[in-house]
Amino acid sequence: MVRVRDDRDRRRVVLRVEPEAIRLGQDFFGPVIDGLLDVLDSFDPVERDAVRRFLTAAHTALGPQRGR
Repeated sequence: MVRVRDDRDRRRVVLRVEPEAIRLGQDFFGPVIDGLLDVLDSFDPVERDAVRRFLTAAHTALGPQRGR
């Protein structure tokens, strides 16, 4: 990541991701994402809906705990 001064407002610093960091992220997370997509493809629409409902409800239930 590189810090670069904004051209219009010199007080502002913009963070830019270097191509190498993008490559490293893709190398690490790419296989994980591919594996999760394979798992998702094995679920039928009814199963996907159940998983979606669970994750949404869990996210809502845990919401107040996130700030602690």
